[in-house]
Amino acid sequence: MKRSVVILFISFFTFSVFSQTLDELKEQREKTEKEIEYTNKLLEKTQKDTRSSLNKITIIGKQIDNRKQLINGINQEIQLIDADIVEKRNNVSNLETEIARLKKEYESAIYHTWKTRNSQNRLMYVFSGKDLGEVYRRIRYLHEFSSFRKQQSELLVVMQKDLQKELKGVEQKREDKLGLLDSKTKEQYNLQQEQQKQDQYVKDLKQKERGLKRQLAQQQKKMDELNKVIEKIVAEEIRKSNEGKENATEGKFALTPEEKLVSDQFDKNRGKLPWPVEQGIIISKYGEHKHEVEKTVTVNNPGVDIQTDEGAKARAIFKGTVTGIYQLPGYNLGVFVRHGEYLSFYANLSEVFVKKGDNVDTKQELGRIYTDEFNGRTFLHFEIWKSKVKNNPEYWIAR
Repeated sequence: MKRSVVILFISFFTFSVFSQTLDELKEQREKTEKEIEYTNKLLEKTQKDTRSSLNKITIIGKQIDNRKQLINGINQEIQLIDADIVEKRNNVSNLETEIARLKKEYESAIYHTWKTRNSQNRLMYVFSGKDLGEVYRRIRYLHEFSSFRKQQSELLVVMQKDLQKELKGVEQKREDKLGLLDSKTKEQYNLQQEQQKQDQYVKDLKQKERGLKRQLAQQQKKMDELNKVIEKIVAEEIRKSNEGKENATEGKFALTPEEKLVSDQFDKNRGKLPWPVEQGIIISKYGEHKHEVEKTVTVNNPGVDIQTDEGAKARAIFKGTVTGIYQLPGYNLGVFVRHGEYLSFYANLSEVFVKKGDNVDTKQELGRIYTDEFNGRTFLHFEIWKSKVKNNPEYWIAR
């Protein structure tokens, strides 16, 4: 009896852990599929616009990355389903063994009942005891034997139902696996088509734009200039904030109790902060990396660039105070929002909806993002700082 309960418990626990992991993978797959859908929308719009082949290649590069991530996620789901099928088959085997054992015990109990089927036999068995103690024990034995037979019967019914459930579960997992394999085949085909398309775009771009490296070098120069300006602004923000404070430390914000509370809340939301745009894709990652198109060119981005729709608005990722609005070289208008020890920075805005000193809430609109008339691209440059230290924004915003 105890062994049967243990088998059922282990089966339930394994299923719970598996389901949690598979649910997480499904959720991630759905998010990636939505991003692919949005990237397709941007790509269709970009393909109609002949002003920027480079932007087209950048977007399709992001689409390829998403597609690879989706295929990888599908592979993980298939592996988990395979493992679950093996587990369910083991459960079926264990249940079949246990049912066979219970049936044998039950048959033995039925045979015993048949042998003592009339009340006279039972009475003779009871009263043939040597003394009152043995008579009592025989009465108790018959009672417990009857109870045991009833329990065996009920347990058999339960385990038969569990067996049928496990068998159905195996069939369902097989169907799920076939569906995922079909999705994987389609995604691999789409990936191949997109890679071929990107190769053709790159070839056309290099033929048409001999000055590609020069163009990319100019973009990096603008980014380097922006970085120098931002570093100076951050240093000045810290200096002004720390004026007259006894607990001031070089290169760090001296926090009031209220600022410390905001800073701690910001820190606790690492990886869960909303995006600075309602919809968008990251087209240039944080830090030093090879350019998506021209691999001989190295890009060093102090933040991330997020492409979005024309007319889109930048929004605050957390509650804070606007500490400055600046005209920036190559990046139009920029807004700084302070969150205790942290600063979030939103650049490449065509207009701003807030002013210095304003307290803003999470997701409050800060300004409209600039659309480049030359290449038709709308992107937000976004950075996060902890005092004078740059942080990778992708570690902070929700995935």
